[in-house]
This record gives sequence, structure tokens and C-alpha cells, in this order.
Amino acid sequence: MDLAAIWYWKEVFCLQRSAATVCLLRRHGGRCAHGIGVQRLPFKAHAWVEVQGRVIHDKPYIQEMYAVLDRC
Repeated sequence: MDLAAIWYWKEVFCLQRSAATVCLLRRHGGRCAHGIGVQRLPFKAHAWVEVQGRVIHDKPYIQEMYAVLDRC
């Protein structure tokens, strides 16, 4: 995913990167979840991918930094 993002002509955000990763994993039979969370102060939002409850392709402690809004 990082290699594809390098060659994309626009900035790639976490939501785009994680959604593409989830689609790729699911297409090849992977069981994963797309997590989306927010932080209150300062306001920030972030998206990540989870496999068996563990964050992949991001900081492993990201779930502790953000209040999880949804996993799908």
C-alpha cells in the first residue's frame, strides 16, 4: 500500500489508505475490520485496519489514542 501511495499524484489520507487496505485484504479472503476514531482535544480523526483485533500497518497503540466511533 505504501508503494501505491508513493506513486499516487495526490496526498493519501489515512481513510483512503485504510479503506484500500481493507478492500484488498477482503478480496483475498482476509478477515479484517476498518476502524475509525476521534480525539477530542485537539480534535483529530484517524482510520486504521485491524486483523483479529490487532492494528496492522499503523502504530499498535493507535486504539488507545482515539475513541473508536465504528468498526466495520
